[in-house]
Amino acid sequence: MSELSASQVMEANQFEFYFDGSIYVFGFKRPATSGFKYLNVLQIQNPAAAEVI
Repeated sequence: MSELSASQVMEANQFEFYFDGSIYVFGFKRPATSGFKYLNVLQIQNPAAAEVI
């Protein structure tokens, strides 16, 4: 997690982050699933890489 950068949550159920120069996007099929829980973990592990948009 310390190597992730520029992570964000889009539309509440999509979690995006950059790793090693590539972007990775996790979208969740269930609308009730929130990408914010993943962002919260990253904010604890690597606060400089996490932002909420």
